[in-house]
Amino acid sequence: MYYKKLNLYFKSKGLKQKEVADIMEHNPTMISRYLNGTSDFSADFIRKLTEKFPDIDLNEIFSVKSNSSMLLEEPGESYNFNVVKEIEEVEKRLSRIKSELENSK
Repeated sequence: MYYKKLNLYFKSKGLKQKEVADIMEHNPTMISRYLNGTSDFSADFIRKLTEKFPDIDLNEIFSVKSNSSMLLEEPGESYNFNVVKEIEEVEKRLSRIKSELENSK
């Protein structure tokens, strides 16, 4: 799961949850929830993560390798995408929809 990969990333840097919260200027309780898998990551968290830790590979964190690909006789590869770019695109679309709805009133 992605939160486990993120935990490993921070451990490899020698960082504890409190230190991560301080670096990211983020609520320590939410950092704990994110890293324990009890809350899904927010868009703000992902943005700050890439800003404060530019060496992190979000494609690796969010990649899913599955044995189900063997059923399709496809090579066992992960399908990568740029998470931050995808979030930004969704936010742009939502903003456009909101604007259109406000203008139609």
